[in-house]
Amino acid sequence: MSATVSSPVCSRQPSTAHSPAFRALVAGLDALATGSGSAAELRGDPGSGKTWLLSALADEAHRRGIRVLRGCATEYQSASPYHLVADAFANPLGDRSGAPATADPAALVRTLAYGPFNGPDTAAAPRTDQGCEFLRAVNGLLRDWSQDGLLLIMDNVHWADPDSLKVLDYLLRQRITIPLYLVVAQRPRQAAPRLRGTLAQGVEQRTVRRIELAPLTRRQSAALVGMEPDAPLLRRLHRESHGVPLYLNALARVAARAGLTEQSASAEPIPVKAVPEELAARLLSETGALAPDELLVLQACAVAGSPVDSRVVSHVAGLDDQRTCEIIDTLNARDLLRTTDEDAPGLVFRHPLLRRAIYDDLAPCSRIKAHRRAAGARATLGAPDHEVARDVERFAAQPLPEQAALLHRAAHQVLATDPVTATRWLRLALQGLPAGPERGQVLLTLATALASTGALAESDEILLELLDAERAAPAGLRSAAVELGARIRAALGHYVEARSVLASGTGADPLRASDGDGGEHVAVLLLQGFIDLLAGRPPAREEVDEALRLAPRTADPANLAGAYAMDALHAALTGDTARAGAAADRAAEAVDQLSTAGHPEYLAAVGWSELVLGRPASAERHLARGEAALRATGQGYLRPVFLLGLAFSRIGLARLDEARATAAAAEAAVAESGLECGLAKTVASVSGVLGALTDRHGGPAAPLVSQNGHWSTLARLWLAEAAQLAGDHQLGLNLLSPVATDPTLPQLPPPVRPRAHELLAGASAFRGRPAAVWALQAAAAAAAGPAHDRAFALAAEAHLARQNGASGRAAALYEEAADLLESTEVLWARAWTLANAATCLAESDGAWRAEPLRARAEAITGRAMVPEPVAVPRILGAPLPHRPGEEPAGRARSGAALSVLTDREREVATIAGAGLRSREVAERLHLSPRTVDVHLNRIYRKLNITSRSALVRLMAERS
Repeated sequence: MSATVSSPVCSRQPSTAHSPAFRALVAGLDALATGSGSAAELRGDPGSGKTWLLSALADEAHRRGIRVLRGCATEYQSASPYHLVADAFANPLGDRSGAPATADPAALVRTLAYGPFNGPDTAAAPRTDQGCEFLRAVNGLLRDWSQDGLLLIMDNVHWADPDSLKVLDYLLRQRITIPLYLVVAQRPRQAAPRLRGTLAQGVEQRTVRRIELAPLTRRQSAALVGMEPDAPLLRRLHRESHGVPLYLNALARVAARAGLTEQSASAEPIPVKAVPEELAARLLSETGALAPDELLVLQACAVAGSPVDSRVVSHVAGLDDQRTCEIIDTLNARDLLRTTDEDAPGLVFRHPLLRRAIYDDLAPCSRIKAHRRAAGARATLGAPDHEVARDVERFAAQPLPEQAALLHRAAHQVLATDPVTATRWLRLALQGLPAGPERGQVLLTLATALASTGALAESDEILLELLDAERAAPAGLRSAAVELGARIRAALGHYVEARSVLASGTGADPLRASDGDGGEHVAVLLLQGFIDLLAGRPPAREEVDEALRLAPRTADPANLAGAYAMDALHAALTGDTARAGAAADRAAEAVDQLSTAGHPEYLAAVGWSELVLGRPASAERHLARGEAALRATGQGYLRPVFLLGLAFSRIGLARLDEARATAAAAEAAVAESGLECGLAKTVASVSGVLGALTDRHGGPAAPLVSQNGHWSTLARLWLAEAAQLAGDHQLGLNLLSPVATDPTLPQLPPPVRPRAHELLAGASAFRGRPAAVWALQAAAAAAAGPAHDRAFALAAEAHLARQNGASGRAAALYEEAADLLESTEVLWARAWTLANAATCLAESDGAWRAEPLRARAEAITGRAMVPEPVAVPRILGAPLPHRPGEEPAGRARSGAALSVLTDREREVATIAGAGLRSREVAERLHLSPRTVDVHLNRIYRKLNITSRSALVRLMAERS
């Protein structure tokens, strides 16, 4: 029999009471109480907690008065015959009262093995003529000692001597008929083949219980280190420790020394400057038995890194390839190296901490020489520059020009995925470069890498240094530095200075460019438009027009796509709705045909224009594509621009939980990126509002967004949409009130005003405030607009009708609005109007039509429904009330009326009152439809009602 269980929960004050592994082990002690014997195999990787579990098991046996023998094999004594058996018999634990006549069983074992005058420490050879007699003697000893129950623990059996393994093999092949509990603990990867086979046979025959220590679960890891299971740091610790308690504890101590807190979130590994001394000593002890050339190869592997390349290791160790491969196979067999589980086979260290301990144990001078040899080997083998650079940085404190050039190339290779490493290499490269174009190129790349890590201020300083020092630099270098400097200034919130950098750096006015001027002027115009986007204002019309005039003459699709994108953004934000729709279509087609690796900002402009125009699905597609392209261009600091837009698009698509997660990611990206523009100041408020709205357990009041151009006003609008979806109408009013001082809403871009009017009409109606002015304004604003604007006007009119008690007319208006929205991307509005239509139908004797509308609304949102039609809006957060200030008729008497029903009749009334047909009620209650109809007739009679719609209203009032 075999059981795979997670390793024990090893807290700082260990408790085995709830450990599955410990319970499985203790089952053998329980059997001893009945006079039965058994055997168990405890398997686990190094550091998984085997020895700790065995100690706890021994303590439990001692507490029960059970005698304990415990032997532990060591690698140093693996050649000493019968050492493990002698060690066990030499260390009896527990109460020795009533011991049998054989007072010194260990002496007997040594006598049988070596003769009466020899021992394991003498030069005499062990006796080989008494194998059967020896096994019978050991068996007799165990029989004598187990009269009152005996626990025999054999630990580290993977290092046991061959003779002791024969004894264990002998014992395990027999069915244990005496009160003996034999526990064998070993590392599965290093287990002796013969014993492994015997144990497997015992598991198959159910004479051996196998207990495998799986890696800790995240919850067990949390208990071990005293953190919350969902804490970001705990997730990192759990992942990097591989769930092994030994490494988890060590990494937790390293993290504490590094000042990391539970909320320290990062994709970077825990910064291990040095392996804790006690762990390093334990890990290095495994290398003590290695032959000199084996240790040399292991150290070479530590220098070369994972995965192990035998060709590089051979060069570093100074051995021939064949000998190196033989030793690597030996290290693999000893579980110091392991085969990877990935598609590309290879060898890695058992754990990174083992590699680090071996690497740190090397003398500094030896490390430097080894890295120099490794760099030479990689270069000879044609390895990528970034692999060679990892060795170069270890020995080239003052790199030569060719080494500096290699470091620069390597930094370019890793910039998109590892800007921190790229920054380190670039700083080192600068140590070996004098002033000149090469140094200027490295400074430009360093500024890009720093911006990607969020060090925007330092990036800005380096660019200023570059522009001051390299006035005679090539035009391409200078223009690239100017453009990056303008982006960084804008990201820091210095919009005027960003434009000034562009003007002074290029030395030309792009608005006065001649027909023959190239794409540089178009690039400047488009960058100015993007600066305006970061500032929360529309691009300047004259600059957009000039970009549209010049872009076709450059024969560059990217310039044309950028010009179209800025044109669409300007039109969307300034109110030319008809032009904006056509411009957005043209821009989307252009960027869809463009490789955006170099211009993700064009996707931002298109995505945000589509958001304003009520196209959240298209916006999500373009913004997601742009966000994915950012890191490849070294512009990770702009991720919040895309993530915030993605959060708003997911509100429009009625996916509030995703919107909340995306806004939280945007908030984290702001903290990482150093972004300080107007958008960055909006992100935290957006994340807070969405967090409060979607927190099912409630939360503190969300902060309101501070005023800051279009970022603030548009954020208020989309958050009000989320509030409407969540049923928090007061929050919707609070969010929109700063922009609603004038009923025409001049602070909002014209394309979104019908949306805002509908939101204000609905929130006002449901809060008992006058809604007529907003309904009228919605109708006026939507007069010449697209279909979804007319739908918003109808929905606003429906809110007003419902406020005035005309539920039937309101339902018709909601349905008409939903029909208009059917072909649009505005899913939140479609779900909202369908839900309201269903509720109004339930209020106006149309309950039989409410259920299909409810189902359509639920299909859009994907959120759970409660059965009652009146509660349909609960999929959006809260039930809709009846007319403000009015208590629904009959609510007080409905609860009392139901008391006349039997339990079964109440079940039928509850389900049928939700609008379900008799067949559906029958399926839920496992009745026949005929029986349901009989119950319904009785319910109508008892409640003095005449129809199912009346029952629906009654049940709705009760809810």
